[in-house]
Amino acid sequence: LIQAAFMRFWSPAVYRWHASGIDLEKMIQTGKRFSALLALVIGTLILFRGPIFWFIGPKYQAAYSVLPFMLLAPVAFMLSETTGIGINLTRKTHWFLLTIIASLFLSFLLNYYLTPRYGAKGAALATGVSFTFFFFMRSFISYFLLEKVSFGLHYFNILSLGLMAALATWGTHLLCYFILFLLLLFINRRSFLELWREIFVAKTS
Repeated sequence: LIQAAFMRFWSPAVYRWHASGIDLEKMIQTGKRFSALLALVIGTLILFRGPIFWFIGPKYQAAYSVLPFMLLAPVAFMLSETTGIGINLTRKTHWFLLTIIASLFLSFLLNYYLTPRYGAKGAALATGVSFTFFFFMRSFISYFLLEKVSFGLHYFNILSLGLMAALATWGTHLLCYFILFLLLLFINRRSFLELWREIFVAKTS
C-alpha cells in the first residue's frame, strides 16, 4: 500500500518539478529525507517484529523468519525510484529495462540455489538481494547520467537494513541489530531534522 501510494506521488512529482525548473539538488534532498524515513520505519519493524507477531497472533508466525528480507524488497524498489531519477529525466529508459532483466536473472539464480537448501528463508533472501541489486544498478546508472550526484546516504541505508535483515533472520542476538539501528538513526539525523522542520515547524510558522 505504501509502495503504491509512493509510486503515484513520486514519478509525476519529479517530472513536474523538473518542468517547473526546480533545482536537481532539491529533488535529491527530498529523496534523502524519504530514504531516512523508510530506514526508520523498516528498521523499527525489523527490530520490534517479535512484539508485532505476538500481537497479531500465532496464525502469522510462519512469516516471522522471512519478514526482514521481504521488507527489504519494496524498500529497495522505492529507494531506486528516488536515486534513479537520472534515467527518467534524461529519457534513457532503456536502462530501466536492462536493470529489470539483470535483476530477474539474478533472482532466478539465487532462488535456484538458495530455496532448495534453506526453504522460505532462502527464497526471502534471494528476493531481498535481487531487489537490492536492482537498486544499486539504477543508482549507479543514474549517478553517471546526472553528473555524479551523491547517493551515499541511500547506499548506507539499504546496506544497513540488509545487514539488519540478515542478523534478524539468522537469529543473532537482539543487541547486535539494535546497535546497528541506533547507528542508522545517527547517520540520518540531519535528514530527520530537516523533515521535522518541513512538516511541523513550517506548519506552526
